[in-house]
Amino acid sequence: NPAGCFQTGCDEGYECIATNGENACTPSSCFCDETELGGNWFCTEDCNGGICQPTNLVGDLNNDGTLNVIDVVSLVNIILNNNWNQSGDINNDGALNVIDVVMLVSIILE
Repeated sequence: NPAGCFQTGCDEGYECIATNGENACTPSSCFCDETELGGNWFCTEDCNGGICQPTNLVGDLNNDGTLNVIDVVSLVNIILNNNWNQSGDINNDGALNVIDVVMLVSIILE
């Protein structure tokens, strides 16, 4: 039921957002009961047709909710400038390098 944002099967770290830019549910308006609900998130506010999407999508370096070539270019720039962004650490090894770039491209091409 996307209109009410009661999404079973959403993993922890997902939140309910509005697709029309209004009445977005935030993590504070959701709860997770791991014992009773098996860890599924249920948003308690109506999102006017909202969808469940990750709050922190690994690899989404520009935070637009999608993985695409812009994220790959951003990751390459972060690596070349010797900067750090946790979202770019695709394999979660604590380092940003070409392995993360290859993994991000692979995810996008899936």
